Amino acid sequence: MDVEAAERLRSEGDQLALAQLAQCSNVHLVASVDHVAASLMWSKAMEAMFRWQWVEAHTYAPYIAETLDKPSVLVGAFQQARQRGAGAVLRSLVPNARDVFALLVDHQLDDPESEGLDFKLLFRRATDGGGEVMYVPMDSAGLQQVQAELESIKAGQDDA
Repeated sequence: MDVEAAERLRSEGDQLALAQLAQCSNVHLVASVDHVAASLMWSKAMEAMFRWQWVEAHTYAPYIAETLDKPSVLVGAFQQARQRGAGAVLRSLVPNARDVFALLVDHQLDDPESEGLDFKLLFRRATDGGGEVMYVPMDSAGLQQVQAELESIKAGQDDA
């Protein structure tokens, strides 16, 4: 039997039927899977029933087609966690800081290849619209204090 397109076999019932067939001593199930998230297609219990022998035969071709339509389960969960974290940070910012971040985002969306926005240009854009941006240059004593605090934090992390 030749089965193409595993999407049709994603239901638990279909997988269970194939797994039970694979457990028969006189039935040998051979499968070729070419997908970056292939190992996520089966639960651990279902995978044990199939008794897969994983053999990697890399072509090193990029997984463009497989990754364009939908992210894998793990990537999706990771992205959701990052989005929740970023949302929490943005909600905690004062409005002026949110406006500055919005300028940075707009710049990056307008020019995705850009390595960033020059600070002076960002400052000018932030103040052009009549917005008030608090900018207090740090004197060398303040800078040294911040640097010392950061170094003590890093030293504490290195000791742990």
